[in-house]
Amino acid sequence: MRKFKRAAIVGAGLLAFSGLGVGAAQALPDPGQYMVGDTYKEPTKAACEADGNSWEGVGDFSCLGPNDDGSYTLRIDSIDPPPHG
Repeated sequence: MRKFKRAAIVGAGLLAFSGLGVGAAQALPDPGQYMVGDTYKEPTKAACEADGNSWEGVGDFSCLGPNDDGSYTLRIDSIDPPPHG
């Protein structure tokens, strides 16, 4: 019974950890896959501004907040047209 409890605790921990990994993966959109109105949760205003300025294809964006938990919301307001090549 003791081994079963230990396995259950380890299994629950792995599930929780994998869930965090999935959440982190979802937080970073694929370049060029943005849409006007998309929102992304950011931990700080500085992180929001850094991401908005660095994500390829994002034209204008807004950093809304702070939210109740101290985070900010990055909202995409416009998309840059793709370069002609």
